Amino acid sequence: MVEMKGIMTDIHTVLQELKQGSASEFCAIAWADRDNRMLRWQAAAGNLNERYRQISFRSGQDLAGLVWRIGRPEALDAGTAGYERKRKESPIMLAEQLLAAAAFPISLQASGPGVLLVGSRALRLYTAGDLERISAEVGVVFGSSIGSGGIEGDALHW
Repeated sequence: MVEMKGIMTDIHTVLQELKQGSASEFCAIAWADRDNRMLRWQAAAGNLNERYRQISFRSGQDLAGLVWRIGRPEALDAGTAGYERKRKESPIMLAEQLLAAAAFPISLQASGPGVLLVGSRALRLYTAGDLERISAEVGVVFGSSIGSGGIEGDALHW
């Protein structure tokens, strides 16, 4: 139990750094259960409450589930077609009052596949440059490269 507490403290520190480095107000990490069927938000920095811990999602479900399925970063912000509907369908964005978010696939050695999400409570566009920069930062932190899927021009928007 002490070891797990130490790991979670380390993860929280990393999330704080990624939140600041991405100029975001929220950063969270989710990873898959043993069957790789569902993901659950495990840790967050900049959270308003603890509701994120109760949110789980499947592959393809909302922004984070889409990123988990396709394996490349995506953004959900005012530049996204159907933005308002998609934002309202995202439990994590509603719980944390996020107006923009970007998600990145990650691979955790101990836990397997996961998703890292950064978000803003103010209107903001996550550009292709933002996604590339944050992807590089996330890759360095988690020791793996993140497929950008050829991010060019405008950011990929879900």
